[in-house]
Amino acid sequence: MNKIIGISAQNIKEGGPLTILKIFLKEIQKKINHDHKVKVYVYLNNKDVLNLKDFDKEIFKFFFLPNSTKNYFYKLYYQLFFFKRESLIREFNTWISLQDIAPNVLAKKKITYFHTPIIFHKMNLKEIFFEPTSFLRSIFFKLYLNQVKQKKIIFITQQKWIKKLLKEKFGIQNIIVSKPEISKKKYERKLTKKIIFLYPSLPRFQKNYEVICKACKKLKNKNLKYEILFTFDKNENRYSKYIYNISKNIKNIKLIGRQNYYQMQKLYKKSNFLIFSSKLETWGLPLSEAVSYDLPILASNYDYVRETVGNYKKIKYFDPDNHKLLSNILYDMISNKKKFKKNKSKTLISQDRLNFPWDHII
Repeated sequence: MNKIIGISAQNIKEGGPLTILKIFLKEIQKKINHDHKVKVYVYLNNKDVLNLKDFDKEIFKFFFLPNSTKNYFYKLYYQLFFFKRESLIREFNTWISLQDIAPNVLAKKKITYFHTPIIFHKMNLKEIFFEPTSFLRSIFFKLYLNQVKQKKIIFITQQKWIKKLLKEKFGIQNIIVSKPEISKKKYERKLTKKIIFLYPSLPRFQKNYEVICKACKKLKNKNLKYEILFTFDKNENRYSKYIYNISKNIKNIKLIGRQNYYQMQKLYKKSNFLIFSSKLETWGLPLSEAVSYDLPILASNYDYVRETVGNYKKIKYFDPDNHKLLSNILYDMISNKKKFKKNKSKTLISQDRLNFPWDHII
């Protein structure tokens, strides 16, 4: 008798969740190891999200739901009705949601990978204006989490602080912390005379690009040779337009647009620093990538950063609301006046593997 696993990832198209999806499917294929008695049904947004040729056709079957991200009506339809019908037809042993919410399915075991920290942040009016859908999602997730605490759903989170808050705020008990694993690699650095600070992230309000713009503005008359690279363009959303408007007169800040995997590799190799001013992350993939490239890091002074980088030595923390302090730090780094202090955390973590609790799945 075949064992059938269902995976819902129909809303995932970019960023950290897409990285998790790709790594997860590659790892589950290795764990199954050509055992054709295990069937994996994966529900995606479209066929271009993954390179489907990488997966064994005897094990994996892909379904595409392009309407899933059109509006909330479709989102609810798939979560409440479509997947329920699929589970009645296919009789899943395990259902895994890689996008925070376990749909209304019949399965012996349900697992949800939770990586939406917005519920732990109280949005102000300015942030709601930039991302009204994030505000609505926050409300929806809070309602959902209050409803599922008595159901037998296994929650998997990437960090301990998320587990702690899920327990304290929503009474959820069945939580597994699954930290990504990174192997540190050696790369040839291709540095230029100009100092480059890289901030690879999407234009979201919690990424806090403003503090960097204000810090650079204070350095305008210092005649320093440096660039700060943001990996988005001005036309992506309200927030990207706002960041463009406040930075367009600062010649050191460049909006270089979205970058693919190979372009990002080149950027990491030629950059001098990763700068990461985000106020809210479930992990912070660029931090892991910087560690793997042995790249010095300037990062917000938050617990999520410390849990991500572990005992990595080349890191300097700053107050993400203090642009004057950041300005001084940038000046020192560009002028090579100060060295990094040792981080006191005990573990070194990275994101080549998800370190998933596979005994709960296969």
